Amino acid sequence: MATYNPPTENLPIFDPSVFTQANEPLTTAIADLRYLRFPFAQGTENLQAINVGGAAVFSSNISMTAITPIINSTNALSIQTAGVSAIKISTAGQVAIGVLAGVGSSTNCVAFGTNAGGAQAASCVAIGNNSAISGQSTQAVAIGNASGNTLQGSQAIAIGNAAGTSNQGSVCIAIGNQAGSSGQVSGAIAIGNIAGQTTQGDNSVAVGQSSGTTTQGNNSVAVGVNSGNTTQGAGCVSIGQNSAQFLQGASSVAIGINAATGTSILGQGANCVAIGNNAGNAGQVVSAVAIGQNAGQNTQGTASVAIGLNAATTTQLGNSVAIGTNAGNNLQRSQCIAIGYGAGQANQGTNALAIGLDAGNSSQQNSGIAIGRVAGQNQGIQSVAVGTFAGQTGQITLAVAVGSNAGNLNQGNSATAIGSLAGNSGQLASATAVGDRAGQLTQGTNCVAVGVFAGNSGQLSSAVAVGFNAGQNTQGASCVAIGPSAGQNNQQTLAIAIGVQAGQGSQQSNAIAIGNAAGYGTVSGQGANSIAIGQNAGQNSQVASSICLNASGIALNPAAAGFFVRPIRTGVAGSTFVPALPANVLYYDAVNFEILRTT
Repeated sequence: MATYNPPTENLPIFDPSVFTQANEPLTTAIADLRYLRFPFAQGTENLQAINVGGAAVFSSNISMTAITPIINSTNALSIQTAGVSAIKISTAGQVAIGVLAGVGSSTNCVAFGTNAGGAQAASCVAIGNNSAISGQSTQAVAIGNASGNTLQGSQAIAIGNAAGTSNQGSVCIAIGNQAGSSGQVSGAIAIGNIAGQTTQGDNSVAVGQSSGTTTQGNNSVAVGVNSGNTTQGAGCVSIGQNSAQFLQGASSVAIGINAATGTSILGQGANCVAIGNNAGNAGQVVSAVAIGQNAGQNTQGTASVAIGLNAATTTQLGNSVAIGTNAGNNLQRSQCIAIGYGAGQANQGTNALAIGLDAGNSSQQNSGIAIGRVAGQNQGIQSVAVGTFAGQTGQITLAVAVGSNAGNLNQGNSATAIGSLAGNSGQLASATAVGDRAGQLTQGTNCVAVGVFAGNSGQLSSAVAVGFNAGQNTQGASCVAIGPSAGQNNQQTLAIAIGVQAGQGSQQSNAIAIGNAAGYGTVSGQGANSIAIGQNAGQNSQVASSICLNASGIALNPAAAGFFVRPIRTGVAGSTFVPALPANVLYYDAVNFEILRTT
């Protein structure tokens, strides 16, 4: 044990001068430093190097800066405390440090910590008190208090307090406090505080605090705080804080903060998609799709689709479609379609269709159709509005408005307006307006206006206007105006005007004008109860209760009540009759069926 040369001579007493080593004298202090006092060390001893051929017993704590073990017959170094193994180093690759550490470890294992590595297969690592106590399989790693505690599968990794504590499957990864704590199945990954904590399925992934915490199905993915927290079905994906937090059905997708969050009793149904913050947040039912912030947020029905910011936010029923910002936002009923910003926004009825900016925006009733910007905003049952601003406000049941601004305001029950501005304002029940600006203002019940500007303003009930400008201004009840500009201005009750410009100017009640410019009334109009037949009959004026038949092509304007005819052909002289007749007496030619006048 001495490192100095023996003395150069026999000495009766100790003489340091005869002990030298490389010109260094051996002093008492150096001897005390380098040699144990026989037979026992006294007090505190500092040893630079020690070789032990047998057993070394230490009665108190030791502090070692270097160990050169002497291998015993088992090829191991074992340091015990109170008879319990505390350090174990084996040439078989076993390293164990801690009370009862590595008690059941196999070759090439590492166990650090009290009770660590109680039953380790080959090439395992257990670091932490109570880590890998029982059943740690080949090449598994457990780091952390109680990590991989019981039945850790081969090539599994558990890092963190109580990570992979019980029944961690092969090739699993659990990192974080209690991550994959119980029943993590083969190939699963859990990273984060209590991620995949209980019953995480095959090949599932949970990343984030409390993600996939309880019963995550096979092949599912949960990324984000509380993502897929409780009962995430097989084949699911949830990404984002609180996404699919409760009860996500099989094969569903939730991406975004609070996407398809669900509740403890109602979660995201199977085969659903929710993408966007708060998308499909609560009560998204089977096969529904919600894409966009707040899309399908509350109670989205089976097989419904909501795409866009705030689309179908509240109560979208089954098989409905809402596409666009605020489309179908509040209470979209079953089998509805709303496409466009604000389309079908509030209270859209069953089977309704709204396409365009703000189309069917408010209270579109069952089976209504609104296509175009702001079309059918407040539309009745089974009504149709097609065109910008068509049927915009107050369109009643079974009404039809086709064209820009057609039936725009308060279109009545069963009314029809086709053409730009047709039936634009106040078109009453069962009225029909076809043509640009036809029946534009206040068209009465059961009226018909066909043609550009026909029945344009103030057409009263049961009136008929057919032709350009026919019955254009203030056509009275039950009037008829057929032809361009016929009955154009102030045609009174029960008047009839047929022909180009017939009854054009102020045709009075019960008057009849048939023919080009008949009853035109360029000066004073056609009087009440008068009749004008033929081109230019009563063209300038016609007195009330007169009858005018004109085939001359020249204006004939009756100035008094009576019967006016032109032409009447002259016949034979009155003297030929017996008795003789004066001139200008009408007679009937029975041969030619003609009325003639005498000369």
